[in-house]
Amino acid sequence: MAETMKAKSPHLKRFRYTQDIPVDKPFNWQQLVRLLKYVKPYAKTVLPIAVIAMLISTVVRLAVPIIIGTYIVDQVLPSGDYNLLIQFVIGIAVMYLLSYIGNAVRIKYVNILGQNVVYDLRHHLFSHVQRLSNRFFDNRSAGSIIVRIMNDINSLQELFTNGIINLLMDIITLISIVVILLVISPKLALA
Repeated sequence: MAETMKAKSPHLKRFRYTQDIPVDKPFNWQQLVRLLKYVKPYAKTVLPIAVIAMLISTVVRLAVPIIIGTYIVDQVLPSGDYNLLIQFVIGIAVMYLLSYIGNAVRIKYVNILGQNVVYDLRHHLFSHVQRLSNRFFDNRSAGSIIVRIMNDINSLQELFTNGIINLLMDIITLISIVVILLVISPKLALA
């Protein structure tokens, strides 16, 4: 009976979907460069503010331990000058306030950048899906297409709102720490 049903309705054959296979590909730098083109419209407005705020908070995070170790512990405390100690403490408090403001501005503008990039990406992807042929949709289930689009967009949103700026911030911090160690004590740093 099943054979007669298949023979009578060959048009049902096109609605048989193959099992979705998870896509596990190695990292592709060309695709990253292609994605960064979506950042280009915001390179003169939102991105510089986020980068400057990131640099301010990074510089403060690196400067405070140097000030405490080099000046307060090595010079101010042995001299017993408590007025100078109070000035350093106030200065460090101001620097932490500056770092807090820098972090708040960075988070705000990185989120604005990420949301705008994801909006542009979704708009472009929606336009692309609208131009696809009916045969493309006949060979794939609508649910798998939607799930794939949503998962990929959500991953890209995480990349643009957190990943890129945090990676840049960590690289700058790491390079700065190595430079500071080499300046303070080259033998210890190389050891």
